[in-house]
Formats: sequence, C-alpha cells, structure tokens
Amino acid sequence: MDTRVWIEALRRHVIPALGDGWELAGDSLVRAPVGWTAARVVPQPSAYGPAFFLHAQVQLLAEPEPESYTCGFRLGRWEAPATLAGYSSIAAQVVDAVVSRAVPFFDRYATLDGYLSHLRERLAELDPGQEWIDVLLDEELAYANLLLGDLPAAEVAAGYAERAAEQNRRDPQPLDWVEEAAGRVARVVAAARRDHGEAREILAGHARANARQLRLTGPTAPDLGR
Repeated sequence: MDTRVWIEALRRHVIPALGDGWELAGDSLVRAPVGWTAARVVPQPSAYGPAFFLHAQVQLLAEPEPESYTCGFRLGRWEAPATLAGYSSIAAQVVDAVVSRAVPFFDRYATLDGYLSHLRERLAELDPGQEWIDVLLDEELAYANLLLGDLPAAEVAAGYAERAAEQNRRDPQPLDWVEEAAGRVARVVAAARRDHGEAREILAGHARANARQLRLTGPTAPDLGR
C-alpha cells in the first residue's frame, strides 16, 4: 500500500464525498469535532500483498497509550491500487462503508457517555463468575467515570486495576506495562480524592500528548471542555 497515494485519494475522493465534519489526520480519517474521544477510520496495510484493511476506532484520549483502544471493529478489506486513478471505485466503497457502518458506531460510542456504555458492554460479555482481570479496561473505566464526575465508580475500577497488578506480580515473568497502568490509575484517583480539577488536568495532559501522536491538530484538535 502506497500511503502517499492513499492520502491523496482521501483528499480528492473520500473527504469531499463524506462532507462537512471529516478531516485528514496523518493517513486516517477523523470525525470532528473531537473531545475526550476521537472517532477515527484507520488504515492497516495487509501483510500479504498490496491490500489494506480499514478499522473504525473510538479512542478515549485520556488513556495515555495512543495505539491502545478497546472500542472498534474492522470495516473491510480492499486491494490497494498503485495509482490515484485506481482509487476512484474503491473510494466510493470506502465512503459507503464509513457512512453505513462507521457513522452509526461513532454516533453510539464517540462521547464520554457512549464510551462508558461500551465499557459496560464489555463487562457484560464476561461469563457469570468469570474473574475480571484487564488492566487496560480498568484504566479506561476509571478515567471515563472520573471525567463524568463519578469518583466512587472510578475507585471501584482502580481496585480492579490493583488486583490486575497483584496478579501480574505473582507471574514468573511480570509485565512492566501492567504495573505502569495500575500505577497511573492509582495516582489519578488519588488526585481526584484531593481535587477533581487536579485529576482532570492529569487526564488532559494525556489527551494533549495523544493528540500530538495521532496528529489531531486544527479542526481535529481536542476540545476538552466538551
């Protein structure tokens, strides 16, 4: 997949067809405005031949790992043309996939309330009695609840994050990133107990750093007052 050709196809064919509210950020489509969540359509080159996949992703920008997300799905797979002219028919298919499948998904999940509903749906998928050990999910739950003003719910999520860290410490080969995530959650929740504004500013720092990594600038710069 020639990324330069893909980006030009987005500029010339896809974004004009999608209309207002869609912007280019690097090689991805972003629906503006962006707040604490970013709704993105992201390409992934295939490892097998000149083809690519598109993924619809909603990212909680307060989570400080820009490539980590739990809310998304694959829109489809396409052959990657070598020239811009080759994208004329593919662009129409991409637009149709975005409008018919990505947009309803973004409408449902690309707000703080919507993202929290996604996280609760993830929890509901667990089998009865199944132990919940997923530190990234815990971190997102803690931050989404804090941003929505629910400190008690954030504290519950922080407790589960610490359980994940305790289990990780018992592993013969513990993972550093699990400990780091649990430590972040503990620090943010401790800050929220002192002052909600202090915790919110920590999360805003995560969001601003993610925005730089994801090239969310200009019309796609996050408005953290939303």
